[in-house]
Amino acid sequence: MHFDGTEVLHQFEKLRCCGGLRRNRGSGGFGVSEGGREAHMHDHFCGQVVCGDYVIGITLEQYEAGLKKRAEEIRGEETEKRSQLQKLMELTERATSAEKESLRGQIATIEAEKRALEAEQRGR
Repeated sequence: MHFDGTEVLHQFEKLRCCGGLRRNRGSGGFGVSEGGREAHMHDHFCGQVVCGDYVIGITLEQYEAGLKKRAEEIRGEETEKRSQLQKLMELTERATSAEKESLRGQIATIEAEKRALEAEQRGR
């Protein structure tokens, strides 16, 4: 069974409940301490602990692979978010430019009307 890094704490809690966590140096994984091991439990070479029919644990390599996979997922998510932010910024800049042009047109119209009214007032 393959676990990713997000399940590691849950697996460690299961190990702790079974009798104490220790580093299983020979396997590169984690197992149950000698003093806390129950008779029906034994370590496998990969660092997994078997409690009857129940297998608990992951190897260090599995844990590292899960971390690397999650790091790649996060990088991908960040790249996607950066891309979305860039698109949003471009759309905002376009909308702002369009609004500025619209306001310039309104100001020009008002200025023209103002000049026409001033000319009309002088003509009276």
